[in-house]
Amino acid sequence: MTVEITSTEELRELVGAPIPRVVAKERVVPHEGDRPWLAASPFCLVATAGADGSCDVSPKGDPAGFVKVLDEVTLAIPSGFRRGGRRSAAPARTATPRTRRSARPPRSA
Repeated sequence: MTVEITSTEELRELVGAPIPRVVAKERVVPHEGDRPWLAASPFCLVATAGADGSCDVSPKGDPAGFVKVLDEVTLAIPSGFRRGGRRSAAPARTATPRTRRSARPPRSA
């Protein structure tokens, strides 16, 4: 059976409210422990979502420390063009002024 969900309220009726830890995981600024964590990570994922709902996730990797925290809300991530990656510009296809972006290293086990 397929159910079309068209609102947040319908989703909540179907699956319930998220637990507080899930709601709190979205961050506007990095936490204090994020800088050393980013500095130690050799891999992250850059995700964008366009205003039309299209999404793209691109893996990024280099030696640990390749992601730089420039200020409270800005990360610098190399584009990958220097190595000839063809999908390096993929996030730019969905990036718009209304885009939500996320760059998050994978969770450690």
